[in-house]
Amino acid sequence: MAEGTANPDADEAYVVDDQGNVIDGVVVADLEGQQGEDDQMQEDGNEQQGGDGELNPEQARDDSIHAFEGHKGSVFGVAWSRNGDGVCSGGEDDLAASWKVITDANHAEDLETRWLRGHSDSVVEVEFNAGGDLLATAGMDGLVKIWVYSEGSMLQSLDGPAEAMEWIDWHPKGDVILGGSADFTMWMWNARNGACMQVFTGHSAAVSCGGFTPDGRLVVSCGSEGDPSMKIWDPKNGNCTATIEGHGYHEDGITCIDFSADGTLALTGSMDGTARLAHLQSGKARGTLIGHTESVECVCFSEGSLPLIVTGSLDGKAKVWDQSTLTQRRSLTHPQGVTAMKTLPQSNMFITGCLDGVVRAWDMRMDNCVREYHGFQDGVLSLALSPNAKYVLAGSDDHSVRVFEL
Repeated sequence: MAEGTANPDADEAYVVDDQGNVIDGVVVADLEGQQGEDDQMQEDGNEQQGGDGELNPEQARDDSIHAFEGHKGSVFGVAWSRNGDGVCSGGEDDLAASWKVITDANHAEDLETRWLRGHSDSVVEVEFNAGGDLLATAGMDGLVKIWVYSEGSMLQSLDGPAEAMEWIDWHPKGDVILGGSADFTMWMWNARNGACMQVFTGHSAAVSCGGFTPDGRLVVSCGSEGDPSMKIWDPKNGNCTATIEGHGYHEDGITCIDFSADGTLALTGSMDGTARLAHLQSGKARGTLIGHTESVECVCFSEGSLPLIVTGSLDGKAKVWDQSTLTQRRSLTHPQGVTAMKTLPQSNMFITGCLDGVVRAWDMRMDNCVREYHGFQDGVLSLALSPNAKYVLAGSDDHSVRVFEL
């Protein structure tokens, strides 16, 4: 196995062993057809940053409790292990970095940094498995690589796609990894042994987003510009069970997707400036959210007590919608485009990342920003929440990764 090596340009780091939790083979066997915390947010009295791409004095402020500045290019993806303090980032420099962040109320400490080398082009997404012991990286070189997090060693290099990877998603219960490619295909592999389990074909453009439903029983894929369709698949046999497209659905490439907690609904955003709801069991479009004037880059179902939906767009707006009536409840203004979004579990709070370099906390029931988190010198590209939802990890165009306490 190829070992992760230290970055010669980075400060000296030391290794701390971490014991991962291994998931058994039940889920893998099933897919192969065999038997087998609403935390109170802090107040914010700071004025929002100005637009037009200019930096004001607030840009010098740094609210982060930890900053990692080892990447030599934009940071496209960040991830936080679901069961611990492991974090990872992937960037334009063709590298992924993994480390441990130990946090308390006052500070964060970087205990370890490992550089995961092997991609020959930008690392566009990074994701931990459900057990937290494996880490997947997806590259524009068309490869997905599986790493043992505690060792920084490569377990598998998964090939097959002929062009760049667009995204990856782990099965919610087992070590099966799904990924969409610019070559119009989607692939599913056994991450432990590297075996290809399914190749899903049928799109006529890049598979821009997708994933497993929360129960892992269905796979969904969406097409980019030229193929604004959603396809629903049976992961056991690779059959497409439904396609949603045409009248009543998106008119331009689909950019993002989220699933309701019960796995019955899919919410998608598009370059056409709309978000759409679809019912996965019936394979029918359910409704359209109209109000944005530019591409919708991020969508989320609320995880709180209210049946709400949130969308973020390059038009600088985050909009809150009633899931039942599909009517707009709030329009929350940002100085520049909204690029990333996360909802907090059991909460009406959500977090946005913006091209002005600021991370913001919002309450879906309020019209004003609850708090701003400064520190970046360029746009925010990716967000990830800690398992306890008390911290947010953010990656930026300024080559850095920062941790903010919520």
